Amino acid sequence: MPTLEKRLEALEANTPHIPDRVTLVTFVKPGELDKEIQRICTALVADEGQQWIRESGETEQEFRERATREAPRNAYGASLLFGSSD
Repeated sequence: MPTLEKRLEALEANTPHIPDRVTLVTFVKPGELDKEIQRICTALVADEGQQWIRESGETEQEFRERATREAPRNAYGASLLFGSSD
């Protein structure tokens, strides 16, 4: 019977690589569903990870694209970001 390490290596080797997979979770307050994102970070607590602040004149879509492009990826090419209107 293979060791646990070898079994894990085999599973990881067969895990599909999802290139450029970024998930953006956006937090909104009640009554502020239409408010645009002003800050995106890689951790729930902003000082624990990378953070982006929306620049003057930048559309929300441009801001999302910039953060997505610059976001660090894990070994599988994925990144989890959190956005807020604050």
